[in-house]
Amino acid sequence: MSLLVKLSGVALAVGVIIGGASAASAQAQPPRTPPPGYSETSAFRVGSTGNVRQDYDNDRSNAIVRNSRRSNRTEAQIDMATRAALTSAGVSCETVDTVEVGEIEGGKYLYEANCAEGPGYLVTSADTPAVYDCLQLASSLEMNPLEEGETATECTLPANKNRAALIAPLARAADVSCTVDNAIHLGLASDGKNRYEIGCAGADGYWIDVDSAGAVSKISCLTVTASSGECRYTTAAEQTATLRQRFAGPNAPECTVEQGRGAGATATSEFFEVKCAGGAGYMFRTSLAGEFQQAYTCEQAVSIAGGCKLTDMSGALASVSERRKSQLAAAGVTCSSTAEVKIGQERGEDGREVVEFTCAETSIGLVAFLPMQGNDDVTIQDCLSASARGVICQGTSADAIKAALTASLRAGGTECTVVEFRRASSLGEGVGDSVEVKCSDGSGYLADVPANRRAPSAARSCVGLPASEACTI
Repeated sequence: MSLLVKLSGVALAVGVIIGGASAASAQAQPPRTPPPGYSETSAFRVGSTGNVRQDYDNDRSNAIVRNSRRSNRTEAQIDMATRAALTSAGVSCETVDTVEVGEIEGGKYLYEANCAEGPGYLVTSADTPAVYDCLQLASSLEMNPLEEGETATECTLPANKNRAALIAPLARAADVSCTVDNAIHLGLASDGKNRYEIGCAGADGYWIDVDSAGAVSKISCLTVTASSGECRYTTAAEQTATLRQRFAGPNAPECTVEQGRGAGATATSEFFEVKCAGGAGYMFRTSLAGEFQQAYTCEQAVSIAGGCKLTDMSGALASVSERRKSQLAAAGVTCSSTAEVKIGQERGEDGREVVEFTCAETSIGLVAFLPMQGNDDVTIQDCLSASARGVICQGTSADAIKAALTASLRAGGTECTVVEFRRASSLGEGVGDSVEVKCSDGSGYLADVPANRRAPSAARSCVGLPASEACTI
């Protein structure tokens, strides 16, 4: 039969040889992993981890091995025939052991080869040889056990049943240094790469992806589970042991790690949370190689990967709110806050958090760009000015801004009920904005509105403006 393995809706045909009545419809598939010589690439982002879904066809009646009759070839002749078939199929394999499995359709034979490195194979002696990867065969049978009465031709050479040894070249190419104790082929990822999982003895495991050119990338199971993925060969105890090892070094806070989790990854770093004995908790960052880089208290980590989830955050959240209000006050801003909403965070691992405040003193909400600690590098704008940065306020509607601009224009003696507006440019940091407005009667103005949104210093009719200042709404 042809076994279909799907990941994120993409199918991968993996040959599984099923005993039965006919071989006519059994389709040969090329090996799904390249021969030794894999190249290494950087680890991929967490966003590429998907949940594995397998869909299998129900046709299990196709047979490739018709009987167990062997030819009269000697061991040397079988080895030569196996190597010739693999070479014809484009597979690089320095054979260590070979065996003739049996006769197939058309009087041809099926052979099994154990290679000096990488996966072993089943290969046919047909004019166009079909090749089956032993690791992928074993994986597909594990994920889709045979039903009663079904049989399957599997790789039987002892070395070809040692999954840890078969995956070793990929693990080395991905710079995995643990002692691999198990492996499985998961299927084809949404980006077309073959995906494997490896288990590590006493430590966190990995997903490994291999593209069609043989380039290898990896992601830790801690990061996989952070994205709702699953690693079948990694236990919670093994992940905790890995976190204890990583949350160490001269710059790491004192902490006896009791529990932990993956929190996500960037192109250059991975983030984790740990809960310490005594109740304290931290978020910390490592390099992709697992080297400790920086720790953040849960109070500091509110804006990182959703914040701490293993630590009681009720007190921490109150502390974060007080820190934000203190930063506003230090910047000379009066805000009796009735609501505060974190909108996002600037790019970069140390980017400022972006917080919207609804203040009793203003009709337009404030947007504050706040560092995780300290009062330096604080930027505060209202929602109108912040729109130039692409910030969309949640607590201040467009209608509220229109009403504020209407009041501003009328205070300056310009009768206009604003129905549409556009921030044209800045008048200077903290000075105000040049705003184009469209009025309900169809007229329009370009108004220099001060930062306090009181009467404009100028409000010029759109009619007759030079091309460089032309109104567009």
